[in-house]
Amino acid sequence: MKRVFRLVPWLIGTSAVALTALLGHAVAQSPPASPSVSSTATAMSPPSASSTGAATAAAEAFPGALPNEKPLDFEPIPTSEEKPKSPTAAEWQAAPQVRFTARGPRAKSCKMFRVREWLKVRCERQNTAISLLGGASEGAFLWMPEAKEKEPAPSAAEVMFPIKPGDRRVFELFSYGPAYGGSMISPGLLLQEHWIAGETLPVVVIR
Repeated sequence: MKRVFRLVPWLIGTSAVALTALLGHAVAQSPPASPSVSSTATAMSPPSASSTGAATAAAEAFPGALPNEKPLDFEPIPTSEEKPKSPTAAEWQAAPQVRFTARGPRAKSCKMFRVREWLKVRCERQNTAISLLGGASEGAFLWMPEAKEKEPAPSAAEVMFPIKPGDRRVFELFSYGPAYGGSMISPGLLLQEHWIAGETLPVVVIR
């Protein structure tokens, strides 16, 4: 079932404007096959005792990083000009978890995985919509499951996209919560990705 999410202008906070000077617009596409977080976590091997100390020290250098997260460049990121091939479900299932450049306190439930030049960000929280506020929509997949019975909104959301030098993207994951004495859609997490030409790595921040 296709989901169409339209950007509601009054929901875009000043924080989103500060993150990007690009024109905002929303996209919605049918997602590729994607495993659940539980199956992805099962496929990953836990860090060995000998590497725990080093991993913890590395994580402390990145705001919000966790010891079990690998660096974004744990292996070289392909930068071919050819159109990147979307990862299969099996590739996502075996994908290692990688760390954000920075992750805010509200995004503790969010994890990022990498396959070749593809990133997948999954947030386990109640979301009502996902929008691309600015940047290229080519290759971007936005997905949410159906809300369970008696739940006001889906309990997770995923954003998948390829990365390459010159990228600039900002997504917003709208949340569900109380406001004005009732419950409604409200501004949620902002996911920013940009890769300045000449830099060795992209910047991926979620807050």
